[in-house]
Order: sequence, then C-alpha cells, then structure tokens
Amino acid sequence: MPFYLLLPLACALVYTVGSLLFKRAYLEGAGPIESFHWANILAMPFFLPLFFVNPGNLPPADWWRPILTSALIYAGAWCTFAAIAKGDVSVVTPVLGTKVVFVAFTAVALAGTTLSPSLWLAAFLTTAGIVLVGFGDAKLGRARADALILGLLSSLFFGVSDVLIGMWAPKFGGTTFLAALPQCIGLFSLAAIPASAPATFRIPKPSRPWVIWGSLLLAAQGMAMGIALAFFNDPTGVNIIYSTRGMWSLALVWFAGSWFGNPERSSAGPRAMAWRFAGTSLITAAVILAVIARSTGQ
Repeated sequence: MPFYLLLPLACALVYTVGSLLFKRAYLEGAGPIESFHWANILAMPFFLPLFFVNPGNLPPADWWRPILTSALIYAGAWCTFAAIAKGDVSVVTPVLGTKVVFVAFTAVALAGTTLSPSLWLAAFLTTAGIVLVGFGDAKLGRARADALILGLLSSLFFGVSDVLIGMWAPKFGGTTFLAALPQCIGLFSLAAIPASAPATFRIPKPSRPWVIWGSLLLAAQGMAMGIALAFFNDPTGVNIIYSTRGMWSLALVWFAGSWFGNPERSSAGPRAMAWRFAGTSLITAAVILAVIARSTGQ
C-alpha cells in the first residue's frame, strides 16, 4: 500500500468522528448554519503554520485560484452540514463517497488524467455501494431526498476542488496555497455576519464543546487531505480510500453511537442497517481494488 494513502485512511476515521460530534451538537441545540460558520472560523489559525512550511510563489495575479477553490469548498461544506442535520450520519456520510466519481470525471476533463480500468471499476463500485447504503431507507419510505441531494452536491463541489488543489498547489504556492484556503473560507463566513441575523452566530452553551471539538477534527483532517492531494497528485486514489468514511460511520454508529447520543442504530432498524452494511462491503471492495491498482500500477 503506497504510504501516502494512509493519510486519507486516517482522515476518513477522523472525519466520521467529527460528523458524529456535530450531530451531537445539533441535539444539544446548535443549528447547522451557525456550526458551519464557526467551524470555518476556528479552522483559520489551525492552518497558519502551513504558510511557513514550504512557502512558494503565489503572485497576486494568481490569487484567484485559491479563492475559486475556497468558494467550492465553502459551498461543499455548507451542503455537508445541512445534509447531516437532515439525515442520518450512517446514510449521509457514505453518500459523500460519490465524490470519487466526480473526482475521476473532473480529473479527466480538467487535468487530462488517464485512469486505469481498475480505478474506474473501483470508482463505480463505490457508487454502487452508496446506492445500496440508501436503498433500505428508500424501500421503507424513510429516505430523506433533501439530505441525499445535498450530499451529492457536496460531493460535486469537493470533487472539483480536490482536482484543482492537485493541479494548482504544487505550481502556485506549495503549502502557501493550502494555507490560503481556510483563510478565504473563514473570511467568507465572517463576511456573512452582516447579512445574517445575530442568532446565526450564537452557539448554545451545552453544544459548544461538541462544536469546538468537531471543528478541530474537521480542520485536522482537512489539512491532512490537502497535503495528500497537493503533494501526491492522485485525487482519485486518495478519494477512493477517503470513501471509507461510510464504513467508519456504520461501525461507530453501531458500536459507539450511544456515547455520542446517536440513536441511529435503534431508529433505523435491523433491515435498513443490513442494507447499509451491504453497501459498505462494496465500498470496502473498491478500496482494496484501488490499493492493488496503485501498488501494481494497473
């Protein structure tokens, strides 16, 4: 297994824990919009050291690149927070794995990348697994179409941004490019203050620890994913491994959901959870196939 794929594997687990923390924050009275803005603002200082790690040349004329990339990430994150508020973590998180397919198509369209047949198969196995994850809920009439649509939109925005990071970060600024992204995203949220009601930025006291810890975990995994994308320029392989978020979400909901105050294991029922596990098995097969393809070059 290429060593750099350990980064998205760890990020997948950290992201899932962060999502559960935010779901708990919602139960404690926090809203998805204020949680979204505070997560963006708290991430700003977290990324500042990257300005000094591998500073590169980012001329003023090229600042539109991190600004455009940040806008896509901002839109994708907003969709993610809204989707988690409307649907189960163990459904929404696997749906976010469709980013693999958006990354594959975007890489071919924008970067001129040629993907091996094995990676194409892995990408579509991931998508098929995600369909199965939501099938049980759809069959029982419990699927939230709005949550699924928001999850797909999030995948689209993040998929395009991942390819742009891989294309532009090595050429325009190195880690400076990566450090600029959360600063722009945080500024977008700060700029939203005058246009929002004051309550939009108020976090109820019981939910504050969950929002803070969830924000820090999302920031940490975001920085690690940015490094993986910028320095190894393998957005499809990285995102196939990252799609194990679905597997981790099911495992954590099943075995540790009660610790997070998450009732999905009991509310979904055994039939829906069985479909979710079936879909996760396909996603896991896709991950194994991607690792084999990367190690053999096929």
